Amino acid sequence: MLIYIQKIQTNWTKRSRGFPNASFRNKVPEKLPIEMEITSDAVLLQETVFAEGCFDEPIRKGIQELNETQLREQRLEFEKQNEELEIHFWNEDKIKKKVGILPINSWCQIKTNRRFPMEYTWGYYKIVYNIFLVIQVRLWM
Repeated sequence: MLIYIQKIQTNWTKRSRGFPNASFRNKVPEKLPIEMEITSDAVLLQETVFAEGCFDEPIRKGIQELNETQLREQRLEFEKQNEELEIHFWNEDKIKKKVGILPINSWCQIKTNRRFPMEYTWGYYKIVYNIFLVIQVRLWM
């Protein structure tokens, strides 16, 4: 069973809350094409960050395999149940919530956002997790 997590994070300040910068921020996609590597059972993370001032030039990080600790750092927890995946998410207030149960060969989306104080302004972020549960296709030769 392969779990693929696509994390899309958008960072901005108060400057991008109004026109014209808000229109650029609002064009940031909430899902991107999948860059899947064939692998055995694993949890893979593909992270993309869109930052203020260059919303059209995201920072793409390479695909990495996550262990349980790294998955918890993403505020996610998975429990395998037969052929399904139970998904839990910790919100910003460190409260664990059950998101739902994901069947094989399907996906779900989790969105979170927050405002935080900076030295002279407010900072904001939005994180979108697209989680895919895939059964491995085995090739026999």
